[in-house]
Amino acid sequence: MAAANRVFIAVLGAGGVGKSFLRQLQAHATRRPSPKLTLCYISTSKKAVFHVDYFRISINTALDALGTSTTTPLELPQVIEYLAAAPGKTVLVDNTSSQDVANKYPVALSRGISINDIFIATTVSGAKVYHKSSVSAGLPLVSTLKDLIDTGDKSLIPEELKTCTNGDDFLEKLSGFNTQIEETKAAAEQAGKVIRFVGIINVPANAVKVRLQEFDRSHPIAATKGSDNIIIFHTKRYGSNPLIMQGAGAGGDATAMGVTADRIKLISPQECVRCRRKG
Repeated sequence: MAAANRVFIAVLGAGGVGKSFLRQLQAHATRRPSPKLTLCYISTSKKAVFHVDYFRISINTALDALGTSTTTPLELPQVIEYLAAAPGKTVLVDNTSSQDVANKYPVALSRGISINDIFIATTVSGAKVYHKSSVSAGLPLVSTLKDLIDTGDKSLIPEELKTCTNGDDFLEKLSGFNTQIEETKAAAEQAGKVIRFVGIINVPANAVKVRLQEFDRSHPIAATKGSDNIIIFHTKRYGSNPLIMQGAGAGGDATAMGVTADRIKLISPQECVRCRRKG
């Protein structure tokens, strides 16, 4: 029977995001000792640290242990089998950008292993997928984009490119629209404005749009720079003075925060209850 109050965590990737994630994992484990978080596997593309008996790897010294390890990482199917046999709930944290890893998500999910990443759902094993950090670090833009897609009236593609049959064809023709975009930008600057690519959800009108739009330079959206993302809520309570959420859309700590937030959802009490019932 699976341990009801223990969660085994495997981490793929120990670069900038991976290091930040481990720091946040340690802080969360200290702050909330239940359920008990057990780091059982950590790897880079060349090294790994794990124990066949799932003995806990110290989160504080995991990176040092990984640096001196002479153990070769398990192949992805082996990682999945290793986690599937763990005596408790399991979470696979993917900090890589590897398509090979992503291609194995369905197999992991089918074995009851929850994942921090892409848009795959399962109703067979009860495993969960979270993907907050796939885009825009810790800001909840991926889930918002999913809502935009689900509710319709959203297109990021010029009409002339909608007939493209593959990615190479799309990218080859995309550069033909550079002049059009530059002309739009120049016209906005001449009017003392800027253009931004924005998504607009109009709840009363039941309408969703994503488009290029001009903004006065004094508008909050016009002030975004670098990797900033901004979301503005105009509601009944926040009418003339809207609620604004703005923050970094990139960076190790911000991205790891999104991964950590998703992991907390995966090991939440209600999920552990489900794990106990299944066990």
